[in-house]
Amino acid sequence: MAALAEVFRVNDVEKSCSRLEHLCSTRQFQVLQDELSHTMAVVPFPQVIRLFALCVHHDVKASKDVWMAYVGLVRLLLDTSALVDIAPDDLVPHDVLDVARPIFLDHLVRRPNLIHASIAWCRLYNIPSSDCIAGTMTLLNIDPHIAMDLANEFSLLSHLPSEPVMRKLLALNDLQNADRFVHGNVERQCELIHLMVALKCDNKLIKKRLTKFHLSPDDFPIYVQRQRRGTIRYLVRAQQFGDIPAAVGSDRQEMIYACDFVYEQCGHDNPVTRHLIHAVFDLGDRFPDVVPLPASSTFVLGDNKDDPPPLQGFLSLETFPAFVAPVVVVDSLASVQDCVTHLMASPTVGLDCEWRSVFDASATTNQSAALLQLASATHAYVIDVMTLTAASHDVATLFAPLFESTAVLKLGLDVRGDFRSLGVQRASPVLDLQTVEKAIRRVATPNEGAKTSLSDLSLQYLGLPMDKRVRMSNWERRPLTSAQLEYAALDAMALVYIFDAMKSFVAKDDAAGFQTHVHKWSYHVGKVANL
Repeated sequence: MAALAEVFRVNDVEKSCSRLEHLCSTRQFQVLQDELSHTMAVVPFPQVIRLFALCVHHDVKASKDVWMAYVGLVRLLLDTSALVDIAPDDLVPHDVLDVARPIFLDHLVRRPNLIHASIAWCRLYNIPSSDCIAGTMTLLNIDPHIAMDLANEFSLLSHLPSEPVMRKLLALNDLQNADRFVHGNVERQCELIHLMVALKCDNKLIKKRLTKFHLSPDDFPIYVQRQRRGTIRYLVRAQQFGDIPAAVGSDRQEMIYACDFVYEQCGHDNPVTRHLIHAVFDLGDRFPDVVPLPASSTFVLGDNKDDPPPLQGFLSLETFPAFVAPVVVVDSLASVQDCVTHLMASPTVGLDCEWRSVFDASATTNQSAALLQLASATHAYVIDVMTLTAASHDVATLFAPLFESTAVLKLGLDVRGDFRSLGVQRASPVLDLQTVEKAIRRVATPNEGAKTSLSDLSLQYLGLPMDKRVRMSNWERRPLTSAQLEYAALDAMALVYIFDAMKSFVAKDDAAGFQTHVHKWSYHVGKVANL
């Protein structure tokens, strides 16, 4: 069988394809590379790349998949082209370009695994930008991440049509690439937020991007209204009536919405309904069947329902036989030291924070934590951040030995937000259990995408959901209620037991592999001195 240089020299497409097919089918890839290098040394380079394109075209038309085995050699051709002093139009005349374009548009971009060959092909054959854009849009439906890589390689992200790209990425819940697509472009960032609002994406995801892009929520009135009304509904159903005026603000339409919802949920004769409609919002003219409370009434809406009775069928600290009661409130230097000493001896520590709920729908700023919760498998600590801070103690500094200890794995959900609220600059290693859960479900990119709640994880791995009734209670009240202490401590301790359950679930198949993955998924906050 003729060597590659011989058949390329005489422009024999059939024999060239046969030689390529033979070397690929017999897996003589090094020989193939050597022969192509020799061919480029003895055959004029424009002739080589012309025939290479014709060979790929021939095998594509003949429905022979062998072309995918040798098309990667285009990168070798591209490297050589940089050494050839020939104008691009002379190197790739129109007839060659007419062959190369459909190979890229109809075949290469439909195979994400050939992305490197696609990029080299476009560069070698001088594929027009318009075709690269069209190819990116095709690839977007197959593998959005690779599509963004392709567009970025050719500096085409800003030239892609905004709405179709963002709609596709949002439909796939690929928020990482959506953020990447709008990076540094305020107009597109606003367009993304508007589209997320229109598509009714999770408000938390929208709020995160408002903060990330430094955009004002007031520029997105539909989002603000949706946030406010969701808060109103939650407060009414949770019977946290005292927070309704703050959530409503001064917007008359929201006052009407709140009164309508209270009327629907509580009835026209409920003291809450009567008080809100007449004494708080002065909307008696819109609700003629709701009479005001007597002038002598001393009714007040009251504080948040911070201490509801326990519910059966929900996770509690008593669920964990190893738990040593009571929950320890840490509000002095001595108790901080005891807490750190105990937790430094634990291989894993659950971590969470609480702060007072803010019912301003247009707020995006991060609040300082009121509480820090830390737990091992046996002990739960609720650190009174407010009290320690008031005594001029920096909580981040006090707990730095624990946060920076590489011997203790810190567990949480969206732990970065907790560390920000505490002012923590360095922590390691840190593991987000949402990442582990997505990996167990074999999500392709476990560090990205949609979030899973702690209650969902508790139900899945511990068999019981979590009672969230005091989640939006007043975490700045002192003393904390027993329900608040239980809730706060449970948020941290549940993380430890969920992680153990995840390990047990995976250990059936690959215990060692799980530990390797945990190391890979863990991350560092800041620069830790002893790493």
